[in-house]
Amino acid sequence: SLYDRSQPGFQATYSEQDIQTSIRLAGEFPIVDVLSDVQLCIDRLAEKGPTYITGYCYGGSVVWLAACRCERLNAASSYYGRHAVNFLEETPKCAVILHFGEQDKSIPIEEVHKMEAAYPGLPIYIYDADHGFNSDRRVNYDEAAATLALERTLALFAENV
Repeated sequence: SLYDRSQPGFQATYSEQDIQTSIRLAGEFPIVDVLSDVQLCIDRLAEKGPTYITGYCYGGSVVWLAACRCERLNAASSYYGRHAVNFLEETPKCAVILHFGEQDKSIPIEEVHKMEAAYPGLPIYIYDADHGFNSDRRVNYDEAAATLALERTLALFAENV
């Protein structure tokens, strides 16, 4: 529901039209402003127990900022968050891992290496895969990369109860 402030109830498919709509909607509401909505969700979920966050693409960027700016998160797993590199001055407040695809043309590998240099102790995984490798609804789905990334994500969450 990251786009609800701009277009309530929007549910994207992987059609080119929906992808373009998603990009437009993400630009209408700055990523840093999304964090207030994310914090509200975290607060509600944290009342019930450990709280984790995972996001993909734009959501992966939101996850990175949530890990750095939100309270009460136990751990965060960001998948191919293109905008994360724009926030290299941030410091995560919880355990976090980042997943990227080496063949992802929308996130130059040099940008990922900047994140590695800025956060030498942070687990940043680069898979021999493309953007969206985790979605079995995309042509660039990579089962091996998706399986390994999920294992790493679940292990992180299990370690941070």
